[in-house]
Amino acid sequence: AFLIMEVHCNHRTATIVTLDVRESERRSGLGSQLLKRSEEILADYGVESYDLQVDVTNGAAIGFYKKHGFTSIRTLRNYYANGNDAYLMVKDLM
Repeated sequence: AFLIMEVHCNHRTATIVTLDVRESERRSGLGSQLLKRSEEILADYGVESYDLQVDVTNGAAIGFYKKHGFTSIRTLRNYYANGNDAYLMVKDLM
């Protein structure tokens, strides 16, 4: 499992570029651990909120992020190369 984050220190925001967990390891808590640790690191950088984009057809990921406090704020039309839309989801850390 791994998580890649882009931190925008000047704006006190960050973006999850990707969070991937091997299929055989999903629902084991690894994704939750990565999110928790990333939030600890972001707090050290003074980040106040962070966001991500998730495919609107990926119900499992959407549910995961909602469970962890993310809120969908808008739909990004034709976001992916295959033409799928994405939800822009945000979580406040303060």
